[in-house]
Amino acid sequence: MKILLCLLSILTLLPLDAIGQNPAIKFESGSWEDILAKAQSSGKMIFLDAYASWCGPCKVMERETFTNQEVGSYFNTNFINARIDMEKDKDGPFLSMTYDVKAYPSLYFIHPDGELVYKKEGLLYPADFLDLGSLVKNEGPRITEMRQQYESGERSTDFLTSYVNVIQELGLNEKEPVLEYFKSLADHDLLASENIKLISTYVSDYQSREFLTMLQNSEVSESVIGIKDYNEYLYMIFLERIINHLVEDDSVGLENTKKEALDVGIENLDEAILYGQAVYFLEIKDFKKALEFAQKLEKDPRILEIDLFNNIAWGIYENAESNDREVLLKAKELTRKSLLASDNSHNNDTYASILYNLGEIELAIEFMRRAVNLADEEGSAYFQEFKQKLETWQENN
Repeated sequence: MKILLCLLSILTLLPLDAIGQNPAIKFESGSWEDILAKAQSSGKMIFLDAYASWCGPCKVMERETFTNQEVGSYFNTNFINARIDMEKDKDGPFLSMTYDVKAYPSLYFIHPDGELVYKKEGLLYPADFLDLGSLVKNEGPRITEMRQQYESGERSTDFLTSYVNVIQELGLNEKEPVLEYFKSLADHDLLASENIKLISTYVSDYQSREFLTMLQNSEVSESVIGIKDYNEYLYMIFLERIINHLVEDDSVGLENTKKEALDVGIENLDEAILYGQAVYFLEIKDFKKALEFAQKLEKDPRILEIDLFNNIAWGIYENAESNDREVLLKAKELTRKSLLASDNSHNNDTYASILYNLGEIELAIEFMRRAVNLADEEGSAYFQEFKQKLETWQENN
C-alpha cells in the first residue's frame, strides 16, 4: 500500500503529457530571433498570440482555448508557438509595430522568414481556433507562394483566378490582385455570382467597368447579394462621391451626382449630403459647423454606424468648445444618439467625458466605469487610459 501511495504521489507531480495526456499549447520562451530560428530550422509557420496582460478576452483564450488538449496537440504538431505581451515583453513593442497590432488579442500566423501569412483579431474558442489553424496550415503556404508569384509579375488568368479564390476563402484584405483578376474577364463574366460578390467587396471606383456592369444589371446583382446589401453598396459609393464634391467645393459635380443617385433609386440622399457636410467640417476641425449638420441627420443606422456623432462630440470635448456649455449640451445629445446605435467603450468614454465637463460627476463616473468594462471585454488598447481616467475622477471627487 505504501508503494502504491508513493507512485500515486509521483504521478501527481508529473506534467500531464508525461502520463499520456495531450498537452496544451507549448509556447516558446526565447527571444523573437530564437523563435524565428526555430521556425526556419523546422520549416513550420509561427503562431503568435499578441496579447496584453490587462486584456480580458486574452485571459479567456489563455484559460479556455490554449489549454484545450485537441488545440494543444494540433498546434504543437504544426506550428512554432509564441505568446508575447506587446506592452511588457522585450520584443513586444517591436512586434507590435512590425505587424501593426491594433487590438487584443491578435492572432498571427507568420512564415519562418518573418513575413505575415494571416491575421485574425478577437477571442476564439477551441473549435473555431482549431478551424482557423487548419485553414492557415492548409492554405498558408499557397498564399505565401502566390504573393511571391504576383510580386514577381505573374498575371495569367489561371493564376489570378486561383489567387483570388484563396483571397476570398481566407477573407484577406488584398485588393490589387482582385482588380487585376477583373481585367482578365469579359463583361458577361463579371456577372457570375462569385464575381458580383467580389465587386461589392473590393470595388469602390464608381467609374470602373466592374461597378458600371453591376449597376447596369441591377436585378442580377440584387439576386446574388440581396436587395439590402446591393442598396447599401450603392449608397456607400455615392456617399463617397458626395463627400469628395463637398471637399472640392464642386457644386456642379454634386448636382450631377445627386441626379445620378436619384436615377438609380438611392434613398436618404438628403441625409447623405448632410453627412458629407458634417464629415467635411470634421476634417477641417470646424467642430461647431460639423455639429450643426450632424444635428440635422435622421437616425439612419448607416449614418450612426460610421461613428460620425462620436467623432464630432470628441472633437468638441478636446478643443476650445469644451468650455462652451451650450455646445457641450448639444454634443452630449449627439453622443447619446451614438450610444443608442453602438454601446461600445469609445462612445461611453466620450459621453462620460462630456458629462464630466458639464459637472454631472456621478453620472460621468458611472459611464466611465462602463467604458472601462467594455474596453476590457473588447480587448481595446485604450483600456489602461480609460482606467486611469476613471481612477483620477474618483480620487478627485
